[in-house]
Amino acid sequence: MTQNKVGGSGYGKPPRHSQFKKGQSGNPAGSSGRKRALKPKNLKESLNSALDKEIVVVERGRRKKIAHRDVIAQQLVNDASRSNPKARDQILRFAMGAANEPLPSDSQDLASASADEMIIRRHEASLRERWEKERSNG
Repeated sequence: MTQNKVGGSGYGKPPRHSQFKKGQSGNPAGSSGRKRALKPKNLKESLNSALDKEIVVVERGRRKKIAHRDVIAQQLVNDASRSNPKARDQILRFAMGAANEPLPSDSQDLASASADEMIIRRHEASLRERWEKERSNG
């Protein structure tokens, strides 16, 4: 019962009906089992992925899953409410949107901040005028 035809089956030549079709993946359902985690590319991504992981916390007698970043934020708020000056300063910096910049402490900082705001407002106004001209011409 040997097949001497060119298209026959045998070692390394499965039957035609069981061969992969052209353009079709060999395993369309994917691998079974656990998914492999992608490796973070840099420190920021690895820190974000670590902060996004959830842990189980018991709060008011109930267990619930919370992300690490939420736990850290809650601890920071609790420390600030217990009159911890460092925690208070950090919360104020985050609230102002400038986590890396020191808080304005004297009148010079406030004056330069107001000058910056004036420059930004002028720029916004010029952009708005330009946009309206383009809109009316276009």
